Amino acid sequence: MARRKRKRAKRDEAALPRPNEKRKGSRVVVADDDGEMRALLRGWLEGEGLDVDEVSDGVALVEYLVRCWMEDSKMAGLRLVVTDQRMPGFCGTRIIEAVRLVGEDLPVLLVTAFPEPALVEHALELGVTGVIAKPVDQEDFLARVRAVIGERE
Repeated sequence: MARRKRKRAKRDEAALPRPNEKRKGSRVVVADDDGEMRALLRGWLEGEGLDVDEVSDGVALVEYLVRCWMEDSKMAGLRLVVTDQRMPGFCGTRIIEAVRLVGEDLPVLLVTAFPEPALVEHALELGVTGVIAKPVDQEDFLARVRAVIGERE
């Protein structure tokens, strides 16, 4: 029996983050293939009292969002998606397209090291909440997050 629990625990550790039903606060999901960037943004967001889930690529983000949509009660706590533009799987703008395709008005902040005018224009046409250039300025980032979270509460 103990062996079975250990195997199960290892599988659970490898699983994608699941929306935590025990949390009652606002939740943000951060998607970036750079672990250091995810950790930095997580620290800032948790410092604001937010619950944070992380994924490391676009495919994992889509899977995470699908799980949230399938369990509508979990979608209610999700306040914001913060996604990198360039990462494996789906890029940030494709994520925004998918979110809008299913009719969600979920706010999305797009983070990019290459904020070219054409990308910014395309992202805004898709309904992105904001485009943030890397290196990310903490005060600007948190001001945008606070504005989004405040609107959705």
